Amino acid sequence: MMNKRIGPIGAFLMVLVAPMAHGALVLSYSINNNPSGPVINVNCTPVPIANPNPSVSCPSAAGPPLDIVLLGANSNSPGTPINAQEASATVEILNNSAFTQTITINVASNGFLTPTTPPGINFLSHIGGTVVVGSAANLLTFQSCGDLTNSLTGCPGTNQAPLQTPSITATGSFDNSTTGTIASLSAPYALDELITLTLGAGAEVNFSASTTLNSTPEPMSVALLGGILVLTGGIMRRKRKQASQA
Repeated sequence: MMNKRIGPIGAFLMVLVAPMAHGALVLSYSINNNPSGPVINVNCTPVPIANPNPSVSCPSAAGPPLDIVLLGANSNSPGTPINAQEASATVEILNNSAFTQTITINVASNGFLTPTTPPGINFLSHIGGTVVVGSAANLLTFQSCGDLTNSLTGCPGTNQAPLQTPSITATGSFDNSTTGTIASLSAPYALDELITLTLGAGAEVNFSASTTLNSTPEPMSVALLGGILVLTGGIMRRKRKQASQA
């Protein structure tokens, strides 16, 4: 029997917290183009989402075929009314083998409760980084997804940003973003990232990526804000006029 002291507000909060307890942040990668050895699959320890801004990292790996330093991810699940975000980054991925290697990185976090529609939502997908050692064989693809099934299985999702393919063949920095809008989104949902990185022998890169949903203000809210600003301006003008007449 529910304690009567909890009341309707307490009961509502218990319902709200329940889906949050089932959220998780997962990070995994697969090295699947390794002629000198077997396919390498690494599933980093999933992190239950019990507190804001959970984070997870994979143990650093010394190749061959790849040196990987500080590959990690974080999420702000269950989100805020204004912003839901997932991010990933690595300090170094170096191909120290004699063959071209491909690593596929999956990041996913679920249990997002906000923001939802209405109002509308802006979808921002971004990846950037540095090519420390270039190679003509280097390739990068990146895609962000929002999954209404709240699944941790990764992209493609229900809502997905356009596939990004920034050039990483030459030494130097790279930066690429795509934006879009989501007309319909209900909770709970997941954010997923899929990064596929091909490196020629000796190539080295680092990157940081993010997937962000930003709530846009409703037209009524914008109109209300405009009315408040007009009203405030009128009051200030009357005060200045009264002060000048005194």
